[in-house]
Amino acid sequence: MVTLFLLTVLAQPVLAGLYLSGEFDALAVHGAIAGVVILLAMVLVGAALLVWIIGRGRLWPLPVAVAAFLAAGFRPGSATPASSGCTSRWERRS
Repeated sequence: MVTLFLLTVLAQPVLAGLYLSGEFDALAVHGAIAGVVILLAMVLVGAALLVWIIGRGRLWPLPVAVAAFLAAGFRPGSATPASSGCTSRWERRS
């Protein structure tokens, strides 16, 4: 499961690069894999929790899985002013 998570995470910049180089179909695959990355991150958190509670395993995989989930949900473009509804001083307000 961790390997599948790693492969999907590593595929994301490759697909973004393909899109930027003109392969416009790669954007749809990039978006679909983004959903899979989030889902796999949630499954990793659940598995780490079960290993710690039921399996009496170590605790360290749980914060690592939570960090992976938080990192998977982070989108670099989501903090831009255009997406937050802010207008620049050069834009006309209507």
